[in-house]
Amino acid sequence: MKLIPWSDRKLPFGKGVDEWPFLLERLRGTPVRSSHLLKGIPIECIVLQQQGRWSAMGHLAHMLFLDQRFQARIDDFEQRRPALCRISLEEQEERIKLASNRQPGDLLEEHRITRLDLVKRLATMDEAVLHHRASHPCMGSAMSPVDMALWIAEHDDHHLLSMRMALGERFND
Repeated sequence: MKLIPWSDRKLPFGKGVDEWPFLLERLRGTPVRSSHLLKGIPIECIVLQQQGRWSAMGHLAHMLFLDQRFQARIDDFEQRRPALCRISLEEQEERIKLASNRQPGDLLEEHRITRLDLVKRLATMDEAVLHHRASHPCMGSAMSPVDMALWIAEHDDHHLLSMRMALGERFND
């Protein structure tokens, strides 16, 4: 079985606010799952790139990079802007390269802190904001905070699975 590329995934946007607490719980759990996945793995394996693909550390750095940029999208929703800001990926490759020189524990801790801050902001959103829809700059459709949380949760799962595969584990085991 082949992993579906992230860009080919179709997500079921339009879920109601009743899904909100479950999505927040998934988002809270990603740093714990990342930490569990890397626990006891030698650093040489964590930073190993195969066939030009990101290492497990690269996937973790990518999730951290995006978490830092999602703060601006939360601002967009809270201000009830009609369109979400564009997230530039210009610095991403450099940040991923720099991450491979860090200790995995340090990167995991930074991701934990950044993610918990992101979830705290999402969890304290006013319910009226949860119903606001704003145009996404790349998808060409409107998105609510619930949709954004679903996107992040599914994106996390994609990269956790990619980390597992980068470590040499099969995804169907």
